[in-house]
Amino acid sequence: MSLGKLFKHARNYSLSSLTILAASLISYPILTRLLEVGEYGLLSLISIVIGLVVALAKAGMQNSIVRFYAQAKQGNGEWTLDDFYTTVFLGIGLLSGTTTLLWATAVYLIPAHWWDNDILRNLFLLSAILVLLRVMDSAFSGLLRAMERSGILSLFHVARRYLSLLAVVVTLFFISRSLFGFYTATILAEASMLVLMAIFVLRRVRLHGGHFSLPLFKAMLAFGLPLVGHELAWTLFNLGDRLLIQYFLGPEPLGIYSAAYNLCDYLRLAIVASLWQAMPPMYTRIWEEKGEQETIAFVSRSYHFYILLAFPVIAGMIAIGPDLLTLLASHRYAEGGIIIPWVVTGMILNGMTIFFGAGFFIAKKTRRFMSITLVSAALNIALNLYLIPRYGIQGAAIATLASFFFFTITASILARRILSIPTPILVVTRALLISVAMYLLLVLPPWPAGIGWLAIKIPVGALFYVVAVYLSDSEARGMVRRFLPRARPAGP
Repeated sequence: MSLGKLFKHARNYSLSSLTILAASLISYPILTRLLEVGEYGLLSLISIVIGLVVALAKAGMQNSIVRFYAQAKQGNGEWTLDDFYTTVFLGIGLLSGTTTLLWATAVYLIPAHWWDNDILRNLFLLSAILVLLRVMDSAFSGLLRAMERSGILSLFHVARRYLSLLAVVVTLFFISRSLFGFYTATILAEASMLVLMAIFVLRRVRLHGGHFSLPLFKAMLAFGLPLVGHELAWTLFNLGDRLLIQYFLGPEPLGIYSAAYNLCDYLRLAIVASLWQAMPPMYTRIWEEKGEQETIAFVSRSYHFYILLAFPVIAGMIAIGPDLLTLLASHRYAEGGIIIPWVVTGMILNGMTIFFGAGFFIAKKTRRFMSITLVSAALNIALNLYLIPRYGIQGAAIATLASFFFFTITASILARRILSIPTPILVVTRALLISVAMYLLLVLPPWPAGIGWLAIKIPVGALFYVVAVYLSDSEARGMVRRFLPRARPAGP
C-alpha cells in the first residue's frame, strides 16, 4: 500500500515536472535564440545566485515543515497543530522579509567597479523581489507536501510555470527583449500565483498569534539549518563551475555549458526532484506510525525501483543527448554535447541519496548531512579550478561527476550507521547490463539523422528496456500484475 502511494505521489510530481519540463522546452529555444549567448550565460548565473540567496533565506524550514508536521499530527511532540501552523508562517515571514532586505542592501552597497557587467547590479536588485516570493512559496508548498497533497501542489506548480512562460514570451516578443523584461514578467507571474496559493492554504489552517512557539521555531531551525548545507552545496555545484567558466573561458563557453547542463537538469527535475518531494513525507509518516522495520522495508523497495529507472536514463541520455541538445538549442550549442554523459550520470547518482539520506532525516542528524555536502561542494570547486583551464567545459563536467560520486558514497557509508538501507547488487548488475544493451541498440545500427528518427529511437530503446526488465525482475513483474487487474474489465 505504501509503495502504491509513493507511485501515486511520485506520478503526480513527475507529471508536474514533465509538464513544467514541456514549458521549459518551449522557452529553451526561445531564450537561446532571442538572447545573445552571453546574455543567456548571465541569465543562468543570476538564476543560480538568486537560488543561493533563497536557500539561505529559507533556513531549511521547508524540510522542517515535513519532519515536524508528522510529529505534531501524531501527537508525538510537545506542540499542537495550531502551534505548528502559526510558528511556520510567522517564522518564515520574518526570515523572508529580513533576508530580502539584507540582500538588496548588499547589492546596492557593492562598489560599481566590482561588477564585470554594468547591468548586473540592476538585474540583481530587480530579481531580489524573487527572494521574498520564493521563500514564502516554500512555506505553502512545504505544508501541502507534508500533508501529502501532491495533486493540488503539482497543479499550483504547473500553473505558476505556464503563467510565467506566457508572461515572459509576451514581454520578450512585444514589450522588451531584454533580461529586465524577463525578470519583470517572472516577478508578476510568481506573485500572482503566490496569492492564489496563500488563499487556498490559509483557508485550511488556523493561525493564532498566541500560538507562536519560540521553542518550536528554534527546534525547526536546528533541524533545518544543517539541511541548508545540502541545498547550498547543490547551488554551489552549479554556481562554482559557472563562475569559473566565466572567469577562465568567457561568456560564450558559459552559455554553451549552461545550455547542455540545463538540458540534463530538466531530466533531474522530472525524476530525482519528484522523488525528493514524494519520499520524505511518506517515510517520516511511516516512521511515526509504524516504526523502523516498516520504514526500512518501504525505503528499500523504493530504492529497488529507482535503480531500475536510473541506469536506462543515463544510458539513453549518453546515446541521444547530444542530438537532442542540437535539435532544441540549435547548432550554436552543439559543442555542449561533450558534457552530457558526465553531468547526467552525476545527477542520477546524486538521486540515490534520497534513500541513503532517510536515516539522517528521520533521526534528525542533519548536521552530518550538511558536513558531507559542504565537503563535496569544496571538492567540486577545487576540481573545477584544476580541470577547467586544462580541459575547458568538459573539465567542469568531470568535476561535477566526481563530486557527486564522492557525496553519494560518503553519505551511504555514514547513513548506514543510522538506518541501514541495503544495496541490491543483483538488481544493480541486471539494470546495468540491460542498459548497456539498450545503449548499443541506440548507437550501433546506422540510424539516420533527423528529428523523425530521433522520435523513433527513444520509444524503441524504452520498449526494449521495459520488456527486458519485466522478463528478468520479479519485483517489476509483481508490481505490473498488481496494477494491471485494476485496468482490466470485469469478466462475465
